Amino acid sequence: MGNVLIKYRPEIYMQKYVETSEHTTFYDEVFQSLEWIQLDKGSISLEQAIDSVCDRLPLHLHEPAKNVFTKWYEKLELVEEMLPLIKNLKENGYNIYLLSNVAKTFHNYKDNIPAIKYFDGLFISSEYGYLKPEKEIYIAFLNKFNLVPNECFFIDDMPINIESAINVGMKGCIFRGNVKKLIETLKNNKINVSI
Repeated sequence: MGNVLIKYRPEIYMQKYVETSEHTTFYDEVFQSLEWIQLDKGSISLEQAIDSVCDRLPLHLHEPAKNVFTKWYEKLELVEEMLPLIKNLKENGYNIYLLSNVAKTFHNYKDNIPAIKYFDGLFISSEYGYLKPEKEIYIAFLNKFNLVPNECFFIDDMPINIESAINVGMKGCIFRGNVKKLIETLKNNKINVSI
């Protein structure tokens, strides 16, 4: 989902809440924290994550950290060009699924992502206890929706996640923000795209 359906830009959130001189510290302690990963895996509560991160931050950064953990999605930016593609794929008879490393707070903002209404199923890491690129998350995803791996085409912005999808038998490609190139790749893989 990140950098495919929505833009993941920590710098935007930091500009709102943190002085420029503290961006590096804040980025490392919040966005690159173990707690951020644990939230995506579902192994820690939001309150525990905030408390743990705040224990490492100076007092004046506690409120900004809380705001990022609880309100980052208020600054949600869509990858607008993906909506017509997803709609077209759905109209052409394809089932579309989300497999994302994301915290349970996803349910607070999923309806703000217009493309979600075209998805046949949502599989979020925090509800299953696995993270991409772990093999187990792909197997659990395929099993949940009764999917045949070689009938699936996986799109992700991280090469390691694509590699893992390929290792379980899916096809896939790395999305680097160029929707026109993605459409070409889909067509080259015999996927019917009519835009």
